[in-house]
Amino acid sequence: MSSAVDKIGFYQVRMFSLALLLLCAAIPLSYAQAPEAAKPSDVRLVIDISGSMKKNDPQNLRRPALDMLVQLLPKGSKAGIWTFGQYVNMLVPHKPVDAQWGRTASAASSEIKSIAQFTNIGAALEKAAYDHKQQMKADQDYQTHVILLTDGMVDIDRDNRLNKKERQRILNNVLPMYQQSGITLHTIALSDNADKKLLNKLALATDGKVSVAKNAEELMNVFLRVFNQAVPLEELAFDGNKFAVDSSIEEFTALIFRQESAKPTVVVSPDGQQYTKDTTDTRVKWHHTDQYDLITINEPLEGEWGVSADLEPQSRVTVVSDLSIAVRSMPTNMSIDEIINTSLVLREENKTITRPEFLGLLDISVEVSSLTGNNWSQQLSSKIVPTDGVYSTILNQFTQAGEYTIHFTVEGKTFNRQFSHQLSVRTPFLVETDKTVNNGRTEFAVDVIAQSQEVDVSQTNVFGVVTAPSGKTNAVDFNLQQDGTWRLLIPANEDGEYAINIRVDSVNNRNEKEKIKLDTVRLSQQDNDIFQEQPVEPAKVIPEPVEPKQPAVKEPDQPEEKAVEKNPVDEDVTPKQPKKDADYSQYILYGMIGLINLLIIGVGYFIYRKLFKSAPKEEKEGEDDEDAEDAFVEPPMDEMAVDDLVEDELEEAQVLSEEEDANMDDAMDSALDDADEDIPDFSLDEFAPDSLDEEELDLDESEEEKK
Repeated sequence: MSSAVDKIGFYQVRMFSLALLLLCAAIPLSYAQAPEAAKPSDVRLVIDISGSMKKNDPQNLRRPALDMLVQLLPKGSKAGIWTFGQYVNMLVPHKPVDAQWGRTASAASSEIKSIAQFTNIGAALEKAAYDHKQQMKADQDYQTHVILLTDGMVDIDRDNRLNKKERQRILNNVLPMYQQSGITLHTIALSDNADKKLLNKLALATDGKVSVAKNAEELMNVFLRVFNQAVPLEELAFDGNKFAVDSSIEEFTALIFRQESAKPTVVVSPDGQQYTKDTTDTRVKWHHTDQYDLITINEPLEGEWGVSADLEPQSRVTVVSDLSIAVRSMPTNMSIDEIINTSLVLREENKTITRPEFLGLLDISVEVSSLTGNNWSQQLSSKIVPTDGVYSTILNQFTQAGEYTIHFTVEGKTFNRQFSHQLSVRTPFLVETDKTVNNGRTEFAVDVIAQSQEVDVSQTNVFGVVTAPSGKTNAVDFNLQQDGTWRLLIPANEDGEYAINIRVDSVNNRNEKEKIKLDTVRLSQQDNDIFQEQPVEPAKVIPEPVEPKQPAVKEPDQPEEKAVEKNPVDEDVTPKQPKKDADYSQYILYGMIGLINLLIIGVGYFIYRKLFKSAPKEEKEGEDDEDAEDAFVEPPMDEMAVDDLVEDELEEAQVLSEEEDANMDDAMDSALDDADEDIPDFSLDEFAPDSLDEEELDLDESEEEKK
């Protein structure tokens, strides 16, 4: 009996568990979190015009790249352009985007030149966020994005100490201002000389996109990828060189990148009409450059359109339509093995569509692809239509670091839409190494950098075990720097390979703890390394160009720049140069001391000979007396210092006065008798040795007796 009851209870538990599982599975179909209402973008472009850009962007490709962004900005958005070097200038006023703003910005972008002396990144970021206090309000109408392009490091003065202080000020003051204001900062480095560590820190801390253009030719594509993150727009799918336009589309914009030496672009409408850059139709706006064509057509015909051109892969068609898709916002950066909860809805006149007869005809999918070639796809639509119109899913394919694209596609019988999002997946911590030499001593620097904003830097600790080439091991602690990184300095005292095993005791913002073991770092030191100091040819000093005042660059009513606030700088790990000036001054001082001693000894010896050896036993008359008198002219008192006279001789030594009698013997007796009265404030005893041995005293007495 009991066994039958147990069996019934077992089946009841199973049925209850199954029902609970089905209920949980059904919940996302009806109660998944819907995407928030998208805000228009406020894009602020901050462009470096320092003199070094002449080298890294010799053809000034910033101009067409910037002009492309200006042309792509949709109506209803807001934008402004700043340029910076030593000073910050508002190139284009920060205003809502309209036709007049576009013409002004397009003309101003052609005036960009590399004319400035310094690279004042901090001041430029502050100017671009001039209204940061208003940005803190929750009812903002725009989502603000700042795009920073630079090829250098923080450089406000020739004194590198001031540059380091300014860099720390950016991290301590400017970056928190951006975070508190909710401003997303995207950074683009246009050179290997750029401070990538700083640019990465600024972008990751605000969930911005980190980009590097290896050369100016890549700048156009990099700008476009960053723009897509700042101004996400839905697109029409290309089928070869064709795309379908439905009746809900009010306007489409085709960005056509042409291959080199390609024939001119031609757009063909469903009725066979051809449009070129020379078309005068008022519904068509055509912007032509050497790299791309940007075609906007209002009130396009419904049907299949075609493009006659050799298309590059980054070509696209964006639309303005009453019928649109909205995707829940996703991060730009995340750590390995994190997941993304996302969702999608269709909207008509800004209202979510829930009609099952319409949604049941749609094919909705999401695809995740990586640069390594891996692809995952998932069908979101099914026979069961969500009652609230929200299609949700969990993406968990991010098991390796790299760049990913999340691509949503909605296809119906008469229309299609697609939406793409770029995602950077990173390891929680990044290790960077450097090798320096100072005074012939080589030193390794190992930096551990947190790449996730979830990390509580103040509570996280980093440890390591260093294995030297000899096999000797040493447990070490990494030191937390003011810029939020952990650093270890290793003197390379042995030739060979050093291995550093690193463990991070990580604590996140939710006080969750985790021990993370990083990949072993290996560093090599050889006796024939380049770190043996070699004579360097002096660099030629090239005067930097003077930043002229140009109407297109100078910001109207720009107040005089105030001195940059100076904050404490992080630990200076830059090898210090030997202070050669101080060494030279010490050599001069020692030489002067030696010269003075020689003078003192010489003067003392001169006095000694004149007083005790030059006088004859028999008095000379006439010329002899006159010669003796001339020989004993009184020297200055500050030269009367001797080190090696004995105490008795110092008391007897006295200089002849010019007013005394010419007789040598009488003058000598008078000077010796009045020695204490004539020189009350000065005694050569100060320069005599502290003690004299008896042999020296006996020799002095015998010498005196002979005289």
